[in-house]
Amino acid sequence: MQSKDRFDQIDFRLDRPLAESVIFIKDDLSYLMKGIVQQQVLMTQEQTAWLGELKAVCQHQAETARRQAETVDRLIAHLLSAQDPRS
Repeated sequence: MQSKDRFDQIDFRLDRPLAESVIFIKDDLSYLMKGIVQQQVLMTQEQTAWLGELKAVCQHQAETARRQAETVDRLIAHLLSAQDPRS
């Protein structure tokens, strides 16, 4: 029976450092994951801000293109009416 008791003691001594190591590794991974999540949140916020700016630029360009098209339409109408012999 003594050899079994001794084996149990050795096994326990091996398990405890292993369990402590697992706990440390788990804590380290949790810390790293928290950092990664925080970085992802910051990146998402930056991307959202950038997309908002890009949307504003695109809307401005669309409005400029619309006004230019109206100007071209008026010029064409003016030129056509100037060429019309009935005018």
